[in-house]
Amino acid sequence: MSGDGCLRHEAKRADKAAQTTREMHENRVGQPSADTVGDNGPVVERVLTRKQAVHARTVLNYVAAHAPHREVHLAVLMLTLRAARAGTGNVTGQD
Repeated sequence: MSGDGCLRHEAKRADKAAQTTREMHENRVGQPSADTVGDNGPVVERVLTRKQAVHARTVLNYVAAHAPHREVHLAVLMLTLRAARAGTGNVTGQD
């Protein structure tokens, strides 16, 4: 209404800040807020629970600090994600 472009910029910035705050809250409590849930449940399916993700990060941080080769990092990443999701991390012939 006022023709001031700064107001539109501030409104966009505030909208982005509100979205970031909602996402941070969702990450803290582990449940999506009401505005991000569709008719069939959450809009984004989480691959790992928060606890599984924390354990996976711990393993990956250890490997990054102690493993000398990038190939080792990739193999451990693959096995860690499989084990965190399914409970076991078997190596297959394709691996």
